[in-house]
Amino acid sequence: GPAGFVLPGLPAVNRRSLASCSTPTAASATIRAAHGLVYKDQGSRHRLISVTPPGPWSATPARVDTLWDVNILRNAPQQVPAAPTHTTWDAATRTLSTTALPPGATRLEAWRVGPGSMPELLLTAGPGTTAIIIPATITFTPGDLYQLWLVALNSKGRSPAGPVQNWTAV
Repeated sequence: GPAGFVLPGLPAVNRRSLASCSTPTAASATIRAAHGLVYKDQGSRHRLISVTPPGPWSATPARVDTLWDVNILRNAPQQVPAAPTHTTWDAATRTLSTTALPPGATRLEAWRVGPGSMPELLLTAGPGTTAIIIPATITFTPGDLYQLWLVALNSKGRSPAGPVQNWTAV
């Protein structure tokens, strides 16, 4: 691997310097000292005061600030999101939508089941999207009854199905 710990725009920290540190706090101090970073202790969070020499990190101290936020490690693990509470199917625009992403969800999936078939994933929306347009390449047999629904997801998994929309294809 690389010889040291590097933040873009700042010099590397030698692994031997870090290996000689007896605690994570000492290692953190070694990294900060080697990079000319000056921090103000704010409990479990360290606020960037200055960077020497100036680099891309000094122009955006908020980016550096989050690198040392130990609360990220202390927060409860992410849970599987709740199911979408409202689902609307607009057959004219082939859009399956919800009013808002459920708490903890990052994306939505559109699902369907037709007569005598298994549930089928149609499409996964982009991050933060609340509507999914089903493309014309996904076909529905005219006269067949379909059930459509949304599922919320994040890195932990999928929610249960949201409200099911029944629709007879035309």
